Order: sequence, then C-alpha cells, then structure tokens
Amino acid sequence: MELVTPGIGLIFWMTLSFGLLLFVLTKFAWRPIMSMLREREQSIEEALHEADKARDEMKQLQAHNIELLN
Repeated sequence: MELVTPGIGLIFWMTLSFGLLLFVLTKFAWRPIMSMLREREQSIEEALHEADKARDEMKQLQAHNIELLN
C-alpha cells in the first residue's frame, strides 16, 4: 500500500514545485500568451468581416449580371 499513498514530503515538494512553476508562468508567459490570443482573435474577426464584405459584393455582382442578361 506504500506505493499507492504518497508521503507528506512528496506532497509538499510537488505543491511547492507546482506553485513555483505557476508563479514563473504567470510572471513571464501569461502576458505574451494573452496578447497573442488577442491578436489572433482580432485577425479572425477581421477575416470574418472581409468575408462578409466579399459575400455582399458577390451578391451585388450577381444581381448586376442578372440585370445585364435581362
């Protein structure tokens, strides 16, 4: 049963190392990751907006083509 239950020392060191890792990541990696996510979100929104504009332009051109054919 000793292999299944971790000792107090192991729990302490794992908690300490996890806390240290979490601190380092929030200190150095959180801002760059969040800024990259914001940039990605903006680029996706711009791409969707451009796609909507292209779809509207395509509908106008189709209507114009139908008008020319009639």
